[in-house]
Amino acid sequence: MHALTGGSTQHAGWYHRERLKLLGTWVDVEDDAVVLARLLRALVDEGFPEAEAEAVGLRHAGHADARVRREVPDLFGRPLTPRAAGAVRALCRDPDAGVRAAAAEALAGEALSAEDRPLLLALLTDADPHVARRAAYATARGADRSPETTDALVRLLDAEDQDIRLSAAYGLALRDDPGTPAAYARVGRLDGSEYEHDHRPAGLWRWKLRNEPIG
Repeated sequence: MHALTGGSTQHAGWYHRERLKLLGTWVDVEDDAVVLARLLRALVDEGFPEAEAEAVGLRHAGHADARVRREVPDLFGRPLTPRAAGAVRALCRDPDAGVRAAAAEALAGEALSAEDRPLLLALLTDADPHVARRAAYATARGADRSPETTDALVRLLDAEDQDIRLSAAYGLALRDDPGTPAAYARVGRLDGSEYEHDHRPAGLWRWKLRNEPIG
């Protein structure tokens, strides 16, 4: 894969176009799932043209190997087209946790319809903790600011998982919810080193700047 992404800067524009052409051709003939998944990731990283990337994603949304399906949601542009949205809805119900997590992140970036919102909210309480964490984080930052989503974030403050509670509090802060200070109090002390560079704890400080009188 280094050969696909490295190389001299000489003739960079031509080289980039040829590399994308090679990737697009290779994706259509590769039958090894591990290699194919890496190729799909490379398409995203290399900035494959949006319409072509979506077509590739749609062709592989039903692939037998979950490692391939996990890469599909990132191939879709934003906002999702009707066909891409349909594929993401199906992937939200996928038996593989990694696929559901990737689909949740794609769906959360949308202004959710009444059809889509229950799919995303269900993933907030997914049986797999990895899915629930990623869905909570994506929903917190997501485009949907409906009362139903705000209520779901409030319910997540009761979650046993501290990371989920932090995402819920952060989501409320982004929505300028008056219950934000109480939400952060329910998160608890963040002692883990993984939170050292996390932007979510600062959500309370930014909420106070926007919502509390100066001084």
